Amino acid sequence: AVVSTQSTGNHGWSSVSLKLAIKDLELSEASIGMFKLGGAEIALHYDQSLNDDLEDIMAQQQDERQPDAPEVPIAHFLKDAIKTRLEMQLPHYERWSEGLALILDPKVAPKATKQFAHLIDDIWFYAGDKSTNINWYTRRASVAAIYGMTELYMLQDKSQSFRRHGLSLTEE
Repeated sequence: AVVSTQSTGNHGWSSVSLKLAIKDLELSEASIGMFKLGGAEIALHYDQSLNDDLEDIMAQQQDERQPDAPEVPIAHFLKDAIKTRLEMQLPHYERWSEGLALILDPKVAPKATKQFAHLIDDIWFYAGDKSTNINWYTRRASVAAIYGMTELYMLQDKSQSFRRHGLSLTEE
């Protein structure tokens, strides 16, 4: 993700950035044809790599948890997972709204929706959810709504407090 997003600061989530990423990866210029979605491919890749990074963090936390340690309250775990994932976007915060707009394009949205659903499933899995009834759906819908609203708020927050302190998911 680092190589593929290096040029987004200057060129956004564009075909120019995609071409530069292909060059950085020392791929043939002809390989541009493999990426039918243009700059959205970089945004999708970046988004998925952050999802993978969060899953690695949650798996490591689970592995390191001592068997006799008290369970982390679910609300605390969910808040921490959402905050961690959104904070991972901060290096590209200034231009992520452009990337988000690209992955919400109707041609790209099915793939982005699948990635997002998998992210929410991972968060609930590591939170310990084992429900097999209607709660499975309501829990995922709730976290998806909270995540989505928080991401939109974060992208619109231009306050000095945000710039100094970053994302806050407090119960204010």
